[in-house]
Amino acid sequence: MFWHHGARRHAVRWLVGCLLALLACGSMAAPRAWAAPQNCTIQITHQAPDGAGFLVEGTLHDSSERPISGLVVNVLIDGVQVGSGPTGSTGFSVRVARPTTGSHVLSVQWPGNDQWSSSNRSQPIDVPSPVTTEMTLSADPSTVPVGGSFSISGTLTSRGSPVDGALIEVGLSWGGDSPATVMTSANGSFDAYLGVPEGENPPSGLSVTARFAGDGYYPAASQNVQLAVTVPAPSATPETSPSPTESGSPRPTSSATATSTSTATAGSPPSSTFDFSSPLFILAMVFFVVVVLATGTLLVIAVVSHRHTALAADEQRGFGSDFGSDQPDDEGSAGADGPDAAERTAAAPGPGPTA
Repeated sequence: MFWHHGARRHAVRWLVGCLLALLACGSMAAPRAWAAPQNCTIQITHQAPDGAGFLVEGTLHDSSERPISGLVVNVLIDGVQVGSGPTGSTGFSVRVARPTTGSHVLSVQWPGNDQWSSSNRSQPIDVPSPVTTEMTLSADPSTVPVGGSFSISGTLTSRGSPVDGALIEVGLSWGGDSPATVMTSANGSFDAYLGVPEGENPPSGLSVTARFAGDGYYPAASQNVQLAVTVPAPSATPETSPSPTESGSPRPTSSATATSTSTATAGSPPSSTFDFSSPLFILAMVFFVVVVLATGTLLVIAVVSHRHTALAADEQRGFGSDFGSDQPDDEGSAGADGPDAAERTAAAPGPGPTA
């Protein structure tokens, strides 16, 4: 009996242990849906609206003020959903379209699930009129010659208030370098100095454009101003005498050249330095070289001709005289000297009387 009573007590203990183990396993394996949802709250903030919309930011946290991640919250304006976004360790951030100007109610909702209860937070907001930028621009002077310079001045404001520290690009519609970049001062003004470039076929008008690209809050803006461009008149060219066909009566070429030369000399101021590359100088040098070469050639021809003449004379004297002959030429002597000898004999006085 004693053994039987102890075995029974042992069996009871064994059954109780099994029941406790089953209860523990059941509580661990029970779905989370059986647990009551925990409470959570929402905190929201919103940034000032810009031209495209504004940003709604906040956090979703539990009762211990710890952020809850991995959930999706909805953003509503006047009860109409306008956006949604996920939550993270640093909260949520949802950009929504800009509502109309005036007062509205901004709401952020968490619909809840099996783990976290739903939560809702609302607050009134006042949406101002849209942010705009206005720009003025002027040029001084308004008429600029090619190669001249001018100044550009302007202002950048937003709803009547100056925009400080904005970058403005100022460029020309024709020629020139890349646009100049200037920054607005505390009163929203800016200044730039530009020049009209030199080039072929410049336009009669020039457009100067100032452009603000925007910075995420202030929208972009641009303005332009027109300039009149003048081209200096070319210098007067010397007038030449009309040709014989144009004037109707022929004139000597030398007279026309002299007239043209005197007109050009009187019309242009004397130059302090001589231009060795001018066509007149090159023509003079060619003429001088031709004259020198011609003179030298004539001198050489004269010398050679003189020498040939002298040699010919010497040859005639050597071959036509009595040089080399011992006997005189009787015929030649008689023929040449006959009349003279007779005249000399007749003229000679006779012998005087003999004693």
